[in-house]
Amino acid sequence: GREMFDRIVHGAQLSLIIAFSATGLSIVISVVLGLTTGYIGGRFDMIVQRMVDAWMSFPDLIILIVAVAVLGPGTGLGVAGLIPVNMGWLAISGEGGHVSLPPANQEEARIILRVQEQYGHCSAERLISGPGLSLLHSILHESEAVPAEEIGRLAMQGNQQANASLELFFQLLGSVAANLALTFGAFGGVYIGGGIIPRHAEKFAASGFRQRFEAKGRYGDYLGSIATYLIIAEYPTLTGLAACARNFSSQSGY
Repeated sequence: GREMFDRIVHGAQLSLIIAFSATGLSIVISVVLGLTTGYIGGRFDMIVQRMVDAWMSFPDLIILIVAVAVLGPGTGLGVAGLIPVNMGWLAISGEGGHVSLPPANQEEARIILRVQEQYGHCSAERLISGPGLSLLHSILHESEAVPAEEIGRLAMQGNQQANASLELFFQLLGSVAANLALTFGAFGGVYIGGGIIPRHAEKFAASGFRQRFEAKGRYGDYLGSIATYLIIAEYPTLTGLAACARNFSSQSGY
């Protein structure tokens, strides 16, 4: 084979040939099409314009269709997004767990007010997380704080208060997930992970999460077209890291 420098030169030459060929072909097509539409005009001109508009917006439409939102309550509330880039995925990170938590009824408003009185601000993470479930349970039932693990265990045993706390937890998550889907335009779906929800998959599936997710008035149908998924993989973080490593390897050539 060639030496490294010869291969670089050959690759550069090939890239220039492709670039100039594509540019020249585009110019020829554009000139011919422009002259034709200008000469014929009318309906033909309108059709060509619509085709060009559709072609120019195609990459944005692909991103819109497959954009994905991810959130997972655990020790905190992790929130992120994924969009396709260069045959791979680009993770968009942020601090979405610290957005203000919106109430959907008077009971939730009462709980959020109590949290605000204690902490000054009620973020989504303040109630939708492991520590948040404990706080939610104590305010909802006017009781002493109980660890999230204990609430989960009691719920599995049929304890009514624990089940009520989990149900409200799921519904609050639905509100936040819907806001994220609307903000992100996540037509690729909303994925729920974290360390809490997968442990209670059956209760979560039977909960009011999805009803709350779609309860957005005029945008109920919009959200109704967005799928929600529960991540049940044992080690999803390692799977994601492996995907990042593969993307980096393919892009860097290593």
